[in-house]
Amino acid sequence: MHKIITTLLFVFIFSSCTYGIRENKEQISNKSYFFFTGNLTDITVVIGNSEPFTPTNEEISGSLDEYKLYQVEPGTHKIKIMRNNEIIASKTIYIGNQEKKEILVK
Repeated sequence: MHKIITTLLFVFIFSSCTYGIRENKEQISNKSYFFFTGNLTDITVVIGNSEPFTPTNEEISGSLDEYKLYQVEPGTHKIKIMRNNEIIASKTIYIGNQEKKEILVK
């Protein structure tokens, strides 16, 4: 009887030492997006020190989430909006991780 109790105690201690909590941590990618709406005729945009580009606001499927997205890193960005090489708006915008922000051009 003593051997059985000792064996069971040994098995219990051994199995309890091997049991652990397993966790998976998933890193969310650091991506954020701007999209442009409004009057984009002859518009050029510069985000930070990037190359100037001409945004489009073409809708795909009629859904807000389907606008043309422009990927940026999360954080603060200085945005210059120009029409015919004249600055019509200049603003600093903060965008968080995994956010989409609309920029309305008038």
